[in-house]
Amino acid sequence: MSKDKVSFAAAVWKEFGENIAEAVSQYIDENAIYRDTGFLNVREKNKVVLDGLHLLRVIAYDAPGTRVEFDVIVATKVEHHSVSCKHRDDDDFEKWLRVSCEVDLDGGFSNFAVMAIEVYDSRKVSV
Repeated sequence: MSKDKVSFAAAVWKEFGENIAEAVSQYIDENAIYRDTGFLNVREKNKVVLDGLHLLRVIAYDAPGTRVEFDVIVATKVEHHSVSCKHRDDDDFEKWLRVSCEVDLDGGFSNFAVMAIEVYDSRKVSV
């Protein structure tokens, strides 16, 4: 009987996709995620919301023992709603984020943790 091979990226997304989405949503809420040059000036945090999340890639790194450290690169669709006394402005935009994680492979995927989240910069070299 042959087993279907599953990539590490697919296994990570299947096992921890919801945890990653929750962490990204919290990051967006706490940071009023920025567009091109700076942070949006949003007075009500609930006006910037995560509307979609798509896995782009997973990059794994060596770590001591049975731990694996990895970056999950995700594309986020974010909705920005602003209301002024004159008009309402709804705007959607996309940002790529790097979600740095670690997990212990001893006994399966255990002790999963999101270590950091930042806007993804493809020019930045990971170490």
